[in-house]
Amino acid sequence: MWQDYAAATAASVAKAVLDEYPGSGRVSGDVHGPQEAMNPLVDSARHQEMQQMSEKDQQCLKDLRITNPRHDKTRIEQTKGGLFPDSYRWVLNNADFQRWRDYPQHRLLWIKGDPGKGKTMLLCGIINELDQGNTADVRHCNMAYFFCQATDSRINNAAAILRGLIYLLIEQQPSVLSHVRTSERLT
Repeated sequence: MWQDYAAATAASVAKAVLDEYPGSGRVSGDVHGPQEAMNPLVDSARHQEMQQMSEKDQQCLKDLRITNPRHDKTRIEQTKGGLFPDSYRWVLNNADFQRWRDYPQHRLLWIKGDPGKGKTMLLCGIINELDQGNTADVRHCNMAYFFCQATDSRINNAAAILRGLIYLLIEQQPSVLSHVRTSERLT
C-alpha cells in the first residue's frame, strides 16, 4: 500500500519542480500549432545541449537512469495491444482532470483503482494528449511520469520513481542537471 503514497508523493514533487523552473511551468496563452516539445529545432538544440555535457554531468545522468520511462510507456502500450483512444478520452472532460491540468494550485491528480481496471492505459492516453497538445486550453509544460511494475523490484520503489521523474525533467531541461548534481555520483 505504501507504493500508492510513494507514487503520489513523487508525482506531486515532480509537478512542483516542473512548475518552478523557467520554461517548464505553465505558461498562459493558447497553443497554436505544434508544441515546443514537438518542434524539431528545439529537439535538436536539446540533443546538442545533452551532447555537450561534461563527463561528470553525463555520468550523473547515467546514474539517474535506472530505466527510461518513455521506453517503458511504449513497451506497456505494445504489450497490452495498443492504446484505444475511446478508452481514455472521457477523462479529458472530467472536472478533476481539467482542474489539475489548468490550475497550478491543483498539483495532484490521483488515479486509483483495482489491478486490471485500465489505470495504466488511461495514463498513457493522458500523457499522449498532453504531450501532443491535443487537449483544450493545454499549457506548455514539461512531461514527467513513471510506471512502477509490481514484478520488477528495481523500478518499484520511491527512489526509482524520483530518479525516473528527474531523468525526464533533465532530458527536457538539461540546465536542471547542475541543481541535481551535488556529488560525484548519486547513490
